[in-house]
Amino acid sequence: RPGLVGRVRALVAAWPDPAAARRLVISDENVAIQSGGFWTGEGTCPERLARRLAALGRSLGPPLAPLRVVIGIRRQDQWLASRYAESSKLFPGFGQADFDRRLEAIAGGAGLDGPLGWLDYFAVRRAFVAALGSQNVLIVPSERLAADEAGVLAALGAFLDGAALGPGLQGRGARPQSRRGGIRLGIGADAWRLRRDGAPLRLDPALRAALLGRFDASNRALAAEMPLGFET
Repeated sequence: RPGLVGRVRALVAAWPDPAAARRLVISDENVAIQSGGFWTGEGTCPERLARRLAALGRSLGPPLAPLRVVIGIRRQDQWLASRYAESSKLFPGFGQADFDRRLEAIAGGAGLDGPLGWLDYFAVRRAFVAALGSQNVLIVPSERLAADEAGVLAALGAFLDGAALGPGLQGRGARPQSRRGGIRLGIGADAWRLRRDGAPLRLDPALRAALLGRFDASNRALAAEMPLGFET
């Protein structure tokens, strides 16, 4: 499977008339973290991807410059549980005990190496701003999209040089009832089903509190710069 840079270059090369292009939007749900790489530690860190994207933007040049990046985030406890439920299709050993162990390690760990760095949203924004410039980075919290779709779409449109973005995204940000592969992953507050076999997965309140405490300072720092739509 070609990497991000290779896919973008192939897309640009196939563009009918690059000289006439005003805007090219590329969406990749797993551009930062592949489905299994986050849990194995094999995924890339935010700083490395930011540098690669900045280099890609410089190599593309006009009329496709500047390269701008939209980063979707979700409150850490909810993102981790949803991601775990989805990733279970790849890992036979995934289950409640393993999930609790992994989250306890994240909540109590001092460092966020490799792909775990994506959980520190303030640091993620700082890395991309350093590589691309603040005017070329937009953070979109899923909770904010669910609560204020019109406002988020307006911000996205302005970020993309006035692109007109239509409605229809309401509620897709947090996706509490998302369905993947025929299995409804979200089945209530702090409850999911593993995509592998539909087994239940629950987020313990004490573990959730410990995890949010781990990222409280980062979330507060980011909230001071932009509305997040979630509390920690």
